[in-house]
Amino acid sequence: MFQVPYIEFSKALLVFARMSAMVFLLPIYGFRTVPVQLKAAICVLLTIIVFPVVRMDFVPQSNQPAELLILLTREVIIGLIIGFSATILFYGIQMAGQIVGIQMGYGIVNVVDPMSEVQISLIGQLNYLLALLIFLCLDGHHFLIRALVLSYDHIGLGGGAFSGALVQKMTILTGSIFDIALRIAAPIFVTLFVTDVALGFIARVAPQMNVFIIGFPLKIGVGLLVITLVVSYFPYIFGKLVDIYQADIVEIVRILGK
Repeated sequence: MFQVPYIEFSKALLVFARMSAMVFLLPIYGFRTVPVQLKAAICVLLTIIVFPVVRMDFVPQSNQPAELLILLTREVIIGLIIGFSATILFYGIQMAGQIVGIQMGYGIVNVVDPMSEVQISLIGQLNYLLALLIFLCLDGHHFLIRALVLSYDHIGLGGGAFSGALVQKMTILTGSIFDIALRIAAPIFVTLFVTDVALGFIARVAPQMNVFIIGFPLKIGVGLLVITLVVSYFPYIFGKLVDIYQADIVEIVRILGK
């Protein structure tokens, strides 16, 4: 009579542990500006929804707290891995803005990112907000919820394979932050590089000219002009990246479930 309630309690606690670790890291849902009470309410609601259909790969054989603590730690790690995978795309977008901002001369003009509460450049914040709006338009926030539920279909409670394939995939995903940043920043970065080269030639040809005074506003103007020209292509590029991003999250879930 005591074993069944304990197993059900353990099951609910394990579902909540993985769900909380994922939700607190996910874009939009995991923003630090979102009240903790609201995040907790989302976790509880999702736990209630998925609890009846979740399977347990490992059933606790006793009511010892140590055994349950090990399972909870395992579920939290799985949740953190999936949650981190879901943030990589936005880290790449922010890095693209950082690269462009430094090249334009905005490296010392920073604002506070509401998600991580760290200082990022104005261009990085602009890229991030644009990406977030497009992500919402593409129903990305709904995909994140589906990914949470999908994780329970592939990874039963107490399960999860922390294999070499997982390490390899996470390494590739982490490296893709730089790939995403370079793809987004490439047009503006190349234009500003050509501007620097042109200013260098001017400095050699006309040494009496103060290139620094001319170059600073010139690079800002050129940078803003190129941003204005390429911003119309940003939704298309970001949409392609979202497709790759969603496939990577699904693959991470499947690798963990093997």
